[in-house]
Amino acid sequence: MSQNQYEDNQLAIDEKEMQTRKDYLSFKDKDVALLKELKTLMDENAEKFVEAFYKYIGSFPEVEIFGMDQNRLPRLLKAQKKYLLSLFEGSYDGAYFKNRLHIGDVHNKVGVPTKLYMGAYNVYKTLLFPLIFKRYKGDIEKFLDAILAIEKIVNLDMQLAIDSYSYSCNYNLKKKSEELKVFQDACNNSMDAIIITDINGNITHTSNGFERITGYKQEEVLGKKPSVLKSEYTPSTFFSSMWNSIGGKGWWEGELVNKKKSGEHWDCNLTITTVKDDSGIPYAYVGILRDITERKRRLAYMEISRIEMEKVQGELKDSYSDTIYMLAIACEASDETTGKHVRRIQHYSEALALELEFPQKQAEQIGISSILHDVGKIYIHEKILKKPAKLTPEEWEIMKTHTTQGEQLLVNKPFFQTAREIVRSHHENFDGTGYPDGMKGEGIPIAAQVTKLADIYDALTTKRPYKEAWTEEAAYNEILLLSGKALNPRIVNVFKKLFESGVFKSIGERYS
Repeated sequence: MSQNQYEDNQLAIDEKEMQTRKDYLSFKDKDVALLKELKTLMDENAEKFVEAFYKYIGSFPEVEIFGMDQNRLPRLLKAQKKYLLSLFEGSYDGAYFKNRLHIGDVHNKVGVPTKLYMGAYNVYKTLLFPLIFKRYKGDIEKFLDAILAIEKIVNLDMQLAIDSYSYSCNYNLKKKSEELKVFQDACNNSMDAIIITDINGNITHTSNGFERITGYKQEEVLGKKPSVLKSEYTPSTFFSSMWNSIGGKGWWEGELVNKKKSGEHWDCNLTITTVKDDSGIPYAYVGILRDITERKRRLAYMEISRIEMEKVQGELKDSYSDTIYMLAIACEASDETTGKHVRRIQHYSEALALELEFPQKQAEQIGISSILHDVGKIYIHEKILKKPAKLTPEEWEIMKTHTTQGEQLLVNKPFFQTAREIVRSHHENFDGTGYPDGMKGEGIPIAAQVTKLADIYDALTTKRPYKEAWTEEAAYNEILLLSGKALNPRIVNVFKKLFESGVFKSIGERYS
């Protein structure tokens, strides 16, 4: 065969291999002529053959796998008839081979068992051979030649389908193996300790981080309980409460003090999650253990040091900003310009908020939160997001859901309040014609109104798959035209001042 290493998801065969397969079966021009000669006979009887075939396989429970029901039956009968007649077309070129390989690939994907192939042929043979015998009457030699030609084309056909079926299985297995390898490497390279137990709590797997943090090698703890890490500082009642939570919610997260193999104590942040099968039945637990000893010591010092406390608060603020930034990037990872786009939106929004006389911290909050304005697009299919043409009404309705879905994505915590308002309402129009709630005027959250103007300006001045970038002057004029319609006149006046003073230009150049 002309490939392999399973780089493509469907087997392909070159012309040399096609001819080799025909030669192995001694498939000659004489066979082609005989098959074409039987085409009329097949045309007359194909429907009867196909109905008999589906009646036969309908007695097997496996057919339920690929939807053998009355609703699909007419379409399946039509497809099978087309396939059966193609065996007698007399054209066995690259297109024929490609079609047969595709059939095997499809059968693998929908779960058609290969054992039905020979059963199908036997059904057809039982019905077809007597008709061929009758057609050629006393010419036994021609009858046998016709039967042999059918045997050859069917053998060729089944070879191709089974080879493709097998190739597809191997390809899928390779992909699954690659996915598993990535998962294993991710676990083993994690800075945290990862531990997996069976449903009885016996350890079955540990990550490299487990040995690094606890000192125990995997072979030392396999089959044992995670309680090998238990210290005298954690009472039994703690674990009772923990398992009650896992049994009720399916997970638990908290902190405790564990003991290393060396006897050293360490502070641990532990998350335990129940692993369930497709039926929802638990069969394992996975625990992620993070060594927070140093962090807890640092926090202890921070309690008595105002300077250290301010430092930590600054770190947390940066971490929060970075988290929001990375979340926004993740939601639009396929767009290489996303990073600069959200940074421009952040600083445009912050500048507008400051000019509207918001306090510095609140203006910063609006700017940081504006980064997440399109976070809901993580739920929208990439074909819609990157479509270079105008969206259909159905696609547009799907696209509009990114506002409400984005709001639901953000956890219900106070520091996400502004972000949630922006995410849900940044497509509301000042005149009430926007979505998703049709809000109007000052009833629209001010942070969402600010972000809307920033987003429109940046969208206009940025090249997109469906348009070229506008000039800054053209975008400026468009913003002024939208005053009182899509945009709040008060915010447009502030924008006008910032634009004319060069603030927007400076931000655009800094993050271009």
